[in-house]
Amino acid sequence: MTTINAIGTQIPVETGKGGTGLETVTAHCLTLGDGTNPLNIMAIATNGQIPIGKTDNDPVFGTPGSTDSTIAWTLGANTLTAQARAGTEAVTGVVQYATAALTTTATSEALAVHPAGLNTRLGVQTSNGIMLATGGAGNNLAATAEGATGTLLTGVTGDAPVFTTATYPATVAQGDILISSAINAVSSLAKSTDATRYLGNTGVDNTPAWDQIALATGVSGTLPVANAGTGQVSYTDGQLLIGNTVGNTLAKATLTAGAGIGISNGNGTITISSTASGMGFEAVTDTTKQAVVDVVYTLDNVALVTITLPDTAAVGSTIGFIGKGAGLFKIAQNAGETIYTSNGVTTEGVTGSLTAIEQYAAIYLVCTTENVGWVATSISGNFTIV
Repeated sequence: MTTINAIGTQIPVETGKGGTGLETVTAHCLTLGDGTNPLNIMAIATNGQIPIGKTDNDPVFGTPGSTDSTIAWTLGANTLTAQARAGTEAVTGVVQYATAALTTTATSEALAVHPAGLNTRLGVQTSNGIMLATGGAGNNLAATAEGATGTLLTGVTGDAPVFTTATYPATVAQGDILISSAINAVSSLAKSTDATRYLGNTGVDNTPAWDQIALATGVSGTLPVANAGTGQVSYTDGQLLIGNTVGNTLAKATLTAGAGIGISNGNGTITISSTASGMGFEAVTDTTKQAVVDVVYTLDNVALVTITLPDTAAVGSTIGFIGKGAGLFKIAQNAGETIYTSNGVTTEGVTGSLTAIEQYAAIYLVCTTENVGWVATSISGNFTIV
């Protein structure tokens, strides 16, 4: 017959009677309640393990962890040590600011911070300032003063950067140009929508503005002929511009008076007048000359001057020849031409001629047959007729 719950017997005491419901219990194990059922025996824990609970279930042994690997756990017999990881450990995303008594040395690009000796502290911060490095190990980070609206941070050789005293526009549009609108104030000049405008320093304060070129004051240099200019910059009285085949610059010259013509140049004026009554006048100093009608020629050279009658001449045309030079002069003919005098007639054509035999001989010829027939109306001195 079995004894119920008798102490000292081999029958375990039931849990409902304050017992364990177990005949034996494993050494070094924790027991877990299970209602009226016998107690459950947990496995033996390893170094550093602790029981970790779970809703509606038995706890289990486990070791603490760190979701971002920033906490390091050291497990030992009956010990469990938690420690933040050092800045020298390869843990991505970890930044450790050392105290004045602590430095870290980095050896890998995987480290979050790896200066040769990190010993940096945050110094006094300025509201809305920018943090600046002030030197090597052991120096605080510094902060600039708050920058004024529109100022820019600029570098200073050998010193901390500072905000400029000049102000700049916050926004600009396409085509705008930055200009100094006042002392230490930079503003934008809006682009001109008119075609072909240029910047000019117009106005009382010489502020740049879009404008057209002022030809009286806004250009310099000499406009060449290739650009529709003259290539000249000044003129004297009576000068005119004349085309020049040599180069692109127009030539400046005054009018040259021909036979029987007088020219008088004044301030902005040119006066042309006749110097002979109905006929022009020309002084010839060369040894050859092609004559034209209605001109009186003086022929002046130490050698013989040969002057040839014109090829064409209307009836009534007159030519005068006056000897002056010691070389005398000869009137030559063209094909079909003849000269008639009271002393004889020249041979027709290029072989005929009249030659003065005295230095100051003179003769006037009038065309009586168109182009070819000439009659001497006045003769002074003697001529050789060929």
